[in-house]
Amino acid sequence: MPKKAGVSQVSIYNYFGSKQQLANEVVIYYIDQEWMKYEQLIHSDLPFPDKIQQIVFDKKRLADEINENFYTYLMNEYVAGGYIKQIYNEKAVPLFTELLQEGKVRGFVDENLSSEAMLLYLQMLNESMQKKRNL
Repeated sequence: MPKKAGVSQVSIYNYFGSKQQLANEVVIYYIDQEWMKYEQLIHSDLPFPDKIQQIVFDKKRLADEINENFYTYLMNEYVAGGYIKQIYNEKAVPLFTELLQEGKVRGFVDENLSSEAMLLYLQMLNESMQKKRNL
């Protein structure tokens, strides 16, 4: 990394303080970049089914691109209640609720399906991710 940045390894450590802090900053940068893409997609004029399709295919793209060690680090960060969990709670849940409402308004999601039921489903997925990490 120092070579790509055109600085010495000492400069990297002086700036970030430790490998852990550098890793944390990389995670924050990565999450912020991906989050901006999702916000733009959900707030775009694309039809609801296209948004869902892009979200699904993007998850596959991320799964294919992401290094297994980085994925493990991200899951550990999430379980530890760090930045990823904060983004999930403060931004992802409200944005997903907004997307669900759009689907209802446009007739793609059953109006009788409550936001609470969908959020419960999301919570179950999150708990599943945490359990897989602990195996």
